Amino acid sequence: MSPWVRLDDNFAEHPKLVKAGPRAGWLHVAALCYCSRQLTDGHVPETALRLLMAGARPLADRLVEAGLWEVNRDGWNIHDYLD
Repeated sequence: MSPWVRLDDNFAEHPKLVKAGPRAGWLHVAALCYCSRQLTDGHVPETALRLLMAGARPLADRLVEAGLWEVNRDGWNIHDYLD
């Protein structure tokens, strides 16, 4: 069975996603897929970031500023991933 990611059909209009911008939004989707596939419970390690998208570091910062990601000691956690 392959992993999957569930997104609300209002996802693209969520205020946090709009604040982060479309490229950061795509990084967020790629990270959701990564976390699902790798069973990380929403943790995005620093080492995985460059695999998800070229030039992702400033976009990760935008996701943190928007409240979608939280910084941890070796990367980020997707806010409310397990909820």
